[in-house]
Parts: sequence; C-alpha cells; structure tokens
Amino acid sequence: MDRIPRASRLIGEIVSAAIVGRDIKDPRVSSLCSVVDVDVSRDLRYATIRISGYLERSELEKSVKGLNAAAGFLQSRIAAKVHWKATPRLRFVVDTTIRDGQRVIETIERERGD
Repeated sequence: MDRIPRASRLIGEIVSAAIVGRDIKDPRVSSLCSVVDVDVSRDLRYATIRISGYLERSELEKSVKGLNAAAGFLQSRIAAKVHWKATPRLRFVVDTTIRDGQRVIETIERERGD
C-alpha cells in the first residue's frame, strides 16, 4: 500500500476516535463533527484534515478552532500509535461539501415537486 493513502487513513482513524471518544477536553469540540478527508503532504510533514458534521456553520467553525488548539495533543496521540520518524503537523479546516450537496438535492427535489 502506498504510504500517503495509508498515512491519511491512519491519521483519520486516530483523530476520529479522539473526537468520538471525547478525548479532546476542549469544550468547543463537538462529538457530532467528523473527519471527512485527510490530505497528507508527500513528505509526510503536514496533514490537512477536513471536518464536517450536522452542525450549524458557527458550531462547526468553533469545533475546528478547538481541534486546531488540540493539534499538539492529537499529534502526540498519532506519534504514540504509529512509529514514524516525524508526525505530520496537523491543520483542521471546515468542510461543507456534504451540507452543500444536501442543499442541491433539496433544491432539485423542490423544483421537480417531489
């Protein structure tokens, strides 16, 4: 297996488990947010983690701020589970593609009269 997709999958699993398990003590982080995608740089130094969820945009942004504040904790969690030379520096961003897609579907259905 290629190392970039493997690293993305592992990072996503570890961060997801920390969110769902409420291991992140920052009250801004909602357990209703989830990891949608992880983009890891070719040199494995950086990882951008896209976060989505069925939350209001402001709540999702608040959760992402909390996750960015907890990035060091999550990096140490990753380092403990995967024994790489270096752990990627984590950056969390809001991803609204699921919500945007749902709005498009609702608009189409409304226009068709479903």
